[in-house]
Amino acid sequence: MKLNLKVCFKIIILLISQLVIAQTKPINLTSGTVKVPAMQYKQFTFAFAEGDRIVFNFNEQQNKIINKVEIFELPSNLKFSDFKTKNITNKVITVNQEGIYLFRITNASLGKRICNISVDRVPKDISTSNFNSTVAKRIISDTTYTTRIDRRLVESKYQTKTVVNKQKYFINSGSNSTFLGGKSRIGIPVNLPPNTVEWYYTFSASRNESDINNVSSGMQLASELTNLIDQTGLLNFGISQLSKPPGANYCDLYLIDYSNYNKFINKQEYSYYRSGTRENFVSGTVKVENNSNQLYLGLKNPDSTHGIHVIIGIVAITKEDVYENFEVKIPHITTKEELYIQD
Repeated sequence: MKLNLKVCFKIIILLISQLVIAQTKPINLTSGTVKVPAMQYKQFTFAFAEGDRIVFNFNEQQNKIINKVEIFELPSNLKFSDFKTKNITNKVITVNQEGIYLFRITNASLGKRICNISVDRVPKDISTSNFNSTVAKRIISDTTYTTRIDRRLVESKYQTKTVVNKQKYFINSGSNSTFLGGKSRIGIPVNLPPNTVEWYYTFSASRNESDINNVSSGMQLASELTNLIDQTGLLNFGISQLSKPPGANYCDLYLIDYSNYNKFINKQEYSYYRSGTRENFVSGTVKVENNSNQLYLGLKNPDSTHGIHVIIGIVAITKEDVYENFEVKIPHITTKEELYIQD
């Protein structure tokens, strides 16, 4: 028996409509019991496709009030809320765009609440019936930077600085100073510049003043030290590399501090530093590493009958550190949990 075209068309339409209905029937995403402790909340998330309808049902098992029920479209779009409620029946929310929805149940009471909940997704049509509503989590790291200014040492420069420039003195003998006047002891201040690392004095003694005048022109301690520093860039030269001026007669030189200066001049008992001190010294150049504040070189004529002429020059070597500023980037890593829709 042949069916006419009209009957066949009706059958096809019926079959298609049944298929569409089958594909767009509610899909249950969750249903069950949720325990919400006192003064806490419970929440859960699902993903929805564009055009979906959300059907939400809720009731408190013991007919007690729950403080708040909320549904958010993440990140912060509140789509539904109900306060001090006991049940919610078939609340429908239409999904305008694909996204993640958060369902939160808040219990502000001092007792726990036991709630029945159900969330269904009704697809718009067959094209989204297989949409995955599972929400996954991932950790997102973000790095920001701040800067600080640090200083670093670029180089250290050594420089020579003249403290006493070829100074001449006459030191009388002990007996002459007593009976004829004059001084058998003198004190020379050693005012070292800041950042002194070591210093030198060059010295010559003679009874003949003309000898000392001749020695003066050949004493070039500052230029010698400068040349040695320029050649090496460091202080690794020996005292033997410095010239020694000629001399003829003895003199005692004592390195003393301020507290012993007057004792030395007044011929009282005094203390001195062994480093930098020379007794029965005729001439030469001496290296001193003592850079204490306010030092003196005490000069004494050990001869009881003859005076002596002396000449002395003092040069300090200072260390100047050169720094430069530079920026240091400091990373600050923060992490946060991000929800996303699984493919």
